[in-house]
Amino acid sequence: MTTTNLPQIQTGRSGHVDRAATEASFRASLTGLRAHVRQALFVEGIAILSWAFLAYFAFTLTFDRLFRLEQPVRIFLLAGALAWVFVRFYRQVLVPFNTTLDDRELALAMERSHPGLGQRLISAMDFLEAIRAGRIYGASRELMLCSVDELAALLPTLDFGTSLVRDRVRQNNRVAVVCLSAIVVIGLVYPGFSTWAWRNVLLSSTVDWPRYVQIQVLGEKDGELVLPRGDDITVEVAVSVSSEVPEAEREDYMPDRVQLSYWFERGGSGTETMVENTGEGTFSYTFPSLLQSVEFEAHGGDGLSRLIKVRLVDRPLLEKHKLTLHYPPYMARKPRVIDPEVLDLIVPKGAVLEVEARSNKQLVAASLVLGEQQEAPAEIGENQQSLHGKLSPLSTGLFHVRLKDEHGLGEGNVEKLLVKVVPDKAPKLGIRLRGIGAKITPQAMIPMDLNVRDDFGLSEIGMFWGAGASASIGGGNDVGKDFQTGRASGLDDFEPGIEEFQRRIRFDLLPMLVDSQDLVSTKNPVRPGMFLSLRLKAWDNNRAGGAEKGQWAVSESYTFKVVEPTELLAELIRRQREQRLEFEKHVEDHKRDMGDFSSLDDPRAGGERGRKIKGKISSLARHERYLARSVKTIGIRYADIIDEMRNNRLEKVGTLNKLKSHIVDPLEELSSNWMPDLARRVAQYGRSGSQDEREAASKLYGEVYRRMMRVLNQMKKLESFTEILSRLKEVIRIEDDAKKATEKKLKESLEDLFGGDEPDKSEEKKN
Repeated sequence: MTTTNLPQIQTGRSGHVDRAATEASFRASLTGLRAHVRQALFVEGIAILSWAFLAYFAFTLTFDRLFRLEQPVRIFLLAGALAWVFVRFYRQVLVPFNTTLDDRELALAMERSHPGLGQRLISAMDFLEAIRAGRIYGASRELMLCSVDELAALLPTLDFGTSLVRDRVRQNNRVAVVCLSAIVVIGLVYPGFSTWAWRNVLLSSTVDWPRYVQIQVLGEKDGELVLPRGDDITVEVAVSVSSEVPEAEREDYMPDRVQLSYWFERGGSGTETMVENTGEGTFSYTFPSLLQSVEFEAHGGDGLSRLIKVRLVDRPLLEKHKLTLHYPPYMARKPRVIDPEVLDLIVPKGAVLEVEARSNKQLVAASLVLGEQQEAPAEIGENQQSLHGKLSPLSTGLFHVRLKDEHGLGEGNVEKLLVKVVPDKAPKLGIRLRGIGAKITPQAMIPMDLNVRDDFGLSEIGMFWGAGASASIGGGNDVGKDFQTGRASGLDDFEPGIEEFQRRIRFDLLPMLVDSQDLVSTKNPVRPGMFLSLRLKAWDNNRAGGAEKGQWAVSESYTFKVVEPTELLAELIRRQREQRLEFEKHVEDHKRDMGDFSSLDDPRAGGERGRKIKGKISSLARHERYLARSVKTIGIRYADIIDEMRNNRLEKVGTLNKLKSHIVDPLEELSSNWMPDLARRVAQYGRSGSQDEREAASKLYGEVYRRMMRVLNQMKKLESFTEILSRLKEVIRIEDDAKKATEKKLKESLEDLFGGDEPDKSEEKKN
């Protein structure tokens, strides 16, 4: 409001009063009061905000530090705090601050704060307005001017600031200063203030309070573990105490238990207690056969690991795998492709294993591994999936291909091949004589079952023989100088390089006879009265030390006494008689058992008698089984006798086959069929007491007896035949001796006739 038109009113003795200046001063005082009000409101707003901030700080710091509130909870608290502050600030600051404070309101406020003024300030303002506007209407102009003049006198004595509530202003000032100072000090001194601000003001989800217990997941990288699918996955964490904790108190902060909380990718979660690894400060937990991804975190004490995601990938595996064994060059053997089903492999020293394979995924490294000490790198192809490598085994161990993919994962639980590295040993020989005894004739054929083995291949097998006057011929570790190479039928089938040779071979003396008519002739290299020794020798390909042939092994010496056919026949007659007498005894035993069985009463009789009858029947059945085994042994021995006659060429093969069919074959049938069947029938009768069983057993007893008697008669005929044959050969021998004696006597007579002169040798040769 302007004051330039106010009249100058005279006040009598006091002179004139500058009413315009008085009004201007009054208006200025009111304006100053208005500024004080706004300043007080501003300070009160700062006080509200600062102490609200401190209250929020104290509350959230306490609970967030203790309970590490989740982000949603912190958002809720901040939103609640902001809402409360806004309402309070709006009511106490914004609304009053935006209210228009005109001069009348300020004057009234001044009068209310100074009750002695009455209404003089508001009246003076009204009178000035009325005078200026000319709205006196019967009022005393003089009285109005006097009231205005009093205002001029009052203004210097009035303190417009007292119209405000000074206690409230001072309190707001103190609150603002104290709270702001506290905020500055806390921000500068408290090291966790920034963490609190990030979590409770900026609501960060990544910033966390420092922990006394530190939990680190071993092997994680950027919050992730890359592990093989389907394996038992062991998660391991390392637990330690912060260096901020005094050394003496760290043991108290170390948690006794660490738990693992996990969440599977396809649903499902849980919390498990981890197992402490004694003395290592680590804890572990194993997910069995993990097939789906999982997230987990470990917590113990106030420690919490970061959230880790387990990403599962397949292990590298060999889809195609070719393993080739290359033998040492001296063996001259073709490489061998090893069947995938083979679980163990024997290789010689100097051999090489070659692997060609393909992986199901790209590789960064591959190698061939044997045991724990030998490893050879493999070459990876351009496609990062194929590989090729070689390894020469030095010692026995488990062989496999080691793989490594881009994630650092190795091969799975693949089957490993047991490689046995062995030296190339000398061959082994096994010989068993067949159908020949210690005595042979000069025309014998000696059968042998030969089994020769070498671990990595044979190169040669030889037969050697030697003859001499002593049975000691053939001793020593080698064949000796008294031996010479012989031929044996069956050795012609040998092929160099094979690892095992099994065959029946025969060494025949007949082709060696020079004079078959005179077996004792000195022209024959093997003749009666001498000893024949046979040995076999085998070589392999291992020509160690530059030897002409490989390693060798020689069999033991098989020595035979060479005798006249008549002498051997006499021996065979003796053996035949022994077997016949033993069989004859078994026939009598069977006949006696047959009589005992026919005289038995019914086993169904009661009491002690019935038990004795059953016991007797059981004894008869057991005895029949014993007789069957004995008859079988006699048949085998008779077969050996007939074989000896055949191999020593004592009779024609057809005749010997006929003897076999009449004696050996019936004995085999008796021991394998008839007699065991009879034993079963007798035992069955003892259990049932059936008359039908008794009749069947009786018939079998008779049939077995008849068959045994037929065989016994054939045995007697064979003895007679053999004895006749022996006598015949003896007669022939005697005739030959007589002929030689006659020729000798004739020669002596001729010498006497010619006066003792020695006949011309050329003529003798012609004769």
